Amino acid sequence: MVERPMGTPKRQAHPIYSQSPVNEALVAFFFKGSREQLLDPTFSGRFWMHPKIQEEYPKTLLPQGHRVRLGSLELESEFNQIRFQSGDGKRLLILMPGVLSVHQLRPYETWDVFRTQVERALGAYTTTSNMDQIQRVGVRYINTWQVGGWEEAADHLDQVGKPLCLDGSNPSSLVRRQEYRITEHEVLAVHQACSPQEIGCEVSLDLDAGEHYPEGCSPDAALEHADRLHERVYEVFEKLITDKAREAFT
Repeated sequence: MVERPMGTPKRQAHPIYSQSPVNEALVAFFFKGSREQLLDPTFSGRFWMHPKIQEEYPKTLLPQGHRVRLGSLELESEFNQIRFQSGDGKRLLILMPGVLSVHQLRPYETWDVFRTQVERALGAYTTTSNMDQIQRVGVRYINTWQVGGWEEAADHLDQVGKPLCLDGSNPSSLVRRQEYRITEHEVLAVHQACSPQEIGCEVSLDLDAGEHYPEGCSPDAALEHADRLHERVYEVFEKLITDKAREAFT
C-alpha cells in the first residue's frame, strides 16, 4: 500500500458525459449497533415495508450468502444477504447485518441524482433500525468501456501500459492495482484492467474509496463523508483518463 497525502478534494463542476462509462456506482454504510440490533431477524421485512423503500424497490431477491465487496471491504458473509431491486432493475439495495449498500447500474446520470437515492435509503434504514452511528463509509465506481484494441486502450488510460506478447501467445488480460492510504482513516484502491473481447478490448477502471470512523458518526456526517469520497474518486478518474477517452464519452 502506497502512503501518499492527496489533500482534501474540492467539489468540482463535473462534465456530464452522454456516453457515461459508469457501469455500477455504489455507496455502502457500516453501522455500529448491539448484537441484537445487527442480527434482528425481522429487520429486512420492516425495512422493506417502509413506504419509500416499497415504492422504489418493489422486487425482493432471494437471500444468498456469498462473497461480496462493498466499498473497500470484501466480506465473506455467513449471513443471508437480502436484495431489493427497482422495477426497471437499474437500482439495487443490499442488506447485510449492520450494512446498507445502495447501487446504481447503467445508465448512470449524476452524483446529485444518485445521492438523492442514497439519502432516501439511508433515512429509511436509520428510522427502521434505530441505529444512528456509522463506523465506515465506502464509495465505489466501476467504469467499463469498449475500445478497438490494446493500442487504443493505451490511448484512453495513461497508465494501463501494453502487454508483453510472447511468440505464439496472445495476452488474456492486463491488470494493474494500487492502494493508497490517504489519511489515517481513508484508503483508496485503484484497479485498471484491459481484457480482449471477440471484437476489440474492454477497458475497466474501478475506483474504491473508504473511510473508517472508530467512534462512529451521524447519518448526516456520513453523507458528507460520502460527498468527499465521491470527489476523491472523481478527481482520480479524471487524472487517469485521457482526452481521447473524454472524446469517446462525450
